[in-house]
Amino acid sequence: FYALDAARNFSQEIASLPKFFVLHLSLVTRGHIFGPLVLNLLGICTVIQKLEVVIDKVTCRQVCPSNCPCEQPQNWRSQIISLAALEEVEIECFEGTGNEIDFLKLLFRSTPLMKTMTMTLSPEVLPTSRGCKKTYRIFRENPSVKCRVYRSGGEEVLYP
Repeated sequence: FYALDAARNFSQEIASLPKFFVLHLSLVTRGHIFGPLVLNLLGICTVIQKLEVVIDKVTCRQVCPSNCPCEQPQNWRSQIISLAALEEVEIECFEGTGNEIDFLKLLFRSTPLMKTMTMTLSPEVLPTSRGCKKTYRIFRENPSVKCRVYRSGGEEVLYP
């Protein structure tokens, strides 16, 4: 019950803020996934036009335990929320993990008016990695969105 009350209070606090159009999130994941949290925030802040996500995995490479609260709700990957105002998304330090790919798919599914998606890869990630190839496929499936990928040093990646 405590977690439910805390989530409800958090939602109420966020909803009481003045309307803002840019949401910048610096996320220190420490092995946890961020999709459900960001999904919850976007569901509360429906007027967001630009989303900026910086993923900081720090140096610890922990994996969250099974049944971790960060996975709640468990069906977050298949949800669709209305993000009608969201037009621009920037993600920094993208690694192409399964959870990041799922979050990306959810964004494209929920954002009919998205115009641009800009992604900067984590320094350790090669543009030819499996996760990047999946990302490029998602980008090609959404030709109405101008998608750009950059290496961590700023060089644009030209994907097929």
